[in-house]
Amino acid sequence: MSLIENPSSTAEHAHMPQNLTEAKVVFRVLTATCKGVVSKMSMVGVQECQEAMGGVGYIDEPDEPEFNISPLLRAAAVYPIWEGTTNVLASEIVRFLIKGDNLSIFSGWLIRVLSLIRTPYLAGALRQALYSFLCRMTPTRPQTALLADARRIMFTFAWILAGALLALDTERDGDEVAIEIARSWVLLGEGGVGEFVYRDIVKPSIQRGAMSRIIQSWIVRLLGVSNCRLR
Repeated sequence: MSLIENPSSTAEHAHMPQNLTEAKVVFRVLTATCKGVVSKMSMVGVQECQEAMGGVGYIDEPDEPEFNISPLLRAAAVYPIWEGTTNVLASEIVRFLIKGDNLSIFSGWLIRVLSLIRTPYLAGALRQALYSFLCRMTPTRPQTALLADARRIMFTFAWILAGALLALDTERDGDEVAIEIARSWVLLGEGGVGEFVYRDIVKPSIQRGAMSRIIQSWIVRLLGVSNCRLR
């Protein structure tokens, strides 16, 4: 959460939990979420790498082990199983959040994180997503319904938090590539979290035709054309 990378500035730590009670709730949810989401998406990422390399990515090449993607894919397959399957972790998050004041504590922390974002269009889109997300977590909703939606709850929360951290990273560094990544993640509803999210929350908030300057510049470089429009 940028604490290790930026130890010198206290401003960079404003998104960290402020007391022990908040820390226990936040890190309990983050631990299960990180394990569940990263494990699931590692399979997708490694498979994309294998496909991009074609036949070389499929075979085991003893002379060029750096190209051996197949062993990585086999190894990644166990991550969503060991130390808690995806469903078990997602259900654990739901049960924990609806217990006592945990949801109130956790949502208070997440609202504070979003309040740190200075870019209006990123902050606005993420606040709207969080509001819709919390409406799904209402205490009046039956626990059975929440557990049935546990995967969507976990992956949607992960998308919101990742978007917030990307936005904060962008504002700190001002890097053009980081800006485009945050913009695509938040405003176009991207991020590779698959079908598990609430699609009425994780969705494009701008038209895909509204192409950013950096994408236009790369298309011009690659294709040698100008006045490109994304259709």
